[in-house]
Amino acid sequence: MLWSFPDPGTSALNTDGCPKGNPGPASIIGIIRDDRGVWIFGYFGKIPDTTSLEAELWSIFKGLSLVRERRIPFLMV
Repeated sequence: MLWSFPDPGTSALNTDGCPKGNPGPASIIGIIRDDRGVWIFGYFGKIPDTTSLEAELWSIFKGLSLVRERRIPFLMV
């Protein structure tokens, strides 16, 4: 899979969540880049036992929460 640039003035949120087992203890990670592909900020963390779908959703939730805190106006997930 190839990363594609978002529209001008838009930032991109890329996330991943992965448990060890299904369910199992999980990790989440994400990165926000601007419309030129420049890193704005990233995050990572551990979450309690969960399924693969829940881990993916937790990672998206964390990313969107940080985007909201930082008041990033336009976003592609």
